[in-house]
Amino acid sequence: MTDLSNLNITELYEWVNSQYEKFSNGEISEEQYNEYLEYYKERLAKSETQTQNVSDNQVKVKKVEPSKVKSTSIAGLRKKLMEEMKK
Repeated sequence: MTDLSNLNITELYEWVNSQYEKFSNGEISEEQYNEYLEYYKERLAKSETQTQNVSDNQVKVKKVEPSKVKSTSIAGLRKKLMEEMKK
């Protein structure tokens, strides 16, 4: 089989489509086309799994305690000022 590992998933899709055209014209066998198609399906599944893993990692958000958040609103500043004045 041709070395297809250097192609990204979009390029691989286009290449497999070109192989289908060759299969339709009788230039390659059905068995050879199916081999290419199965390789594409495997790479697509891996790609989707990797994409899912990346998005899962991005969803994790670190929780911050409310007392550590600095307020920039007028009400928050007024509250801080009142707390300081009570000391």
